[in-house]
Amino acid sequence: MKDAFIKKSLKRIYEECDKAEERKLYTASYGIYEKFNTVLKMCKDLHKDNEIVMSVKDFDSGLMSDYSNGALQAIKQRTLTLMDALGIDAGELNQISSPQTVINFSQNQSQLSVQNVSSAIEIVNKLNIDSDQKEVLVANIKEFEKETSKPKPDESKLRKILEKIGEVSKDAALVLFGYALNKGFLGF
Repeated sequence: MKDAFIKKSLKRIYEECDKAEERKLYTASYGIYEKFNTVLKMCKDLHKDNEIVMSVKDFDSGLMSDYSNGALQAIKQRTLTLMDALGIDAGELNQISSPQTVINFSQNQSQLSVQNVSSAIEIVNKLNIDSDQKEVLVANIKEFEKETSKPKPDESKLRKILEKIGEVSKDAALVLFGYALNKGFLGF
């Protein structure tokens, strides 16, 4: 019963983010992140043995106070991570957003990697930072992509790259982190 509620709630949260992005209602992230935190707590209470569920962090009001598209993207990414960890088919979502930002976990690794890299680069390109910083971030993202395409990616190298990216763009790092976590490239 609770799992059905969680499934519906996660899908609703994702779709609310999509609608808010489409309408550029970034202040909606405040109410959505509160719903996410409530559902996350339920997930953690019910799935204490699921390492991925337990690793997902809740949102605090300080992080979400910027009311940006990035805040909505972060909520969507964590929602997708939870859905994947719980075996919920993300393909059932009402896909409103652009194909570059939707991550369909049923795709093969190379397609998923390209979408994550494209999503991360798109996030970086929207940042209000100088072009030199953007170039460095894009180079880091491409380095991440190169490392994940290896037969046995180096986890410590991936973490270092994610830390570098996260210093400037937590949203881009979160997109790539979700991919690496989903593929088992990162462990806890």
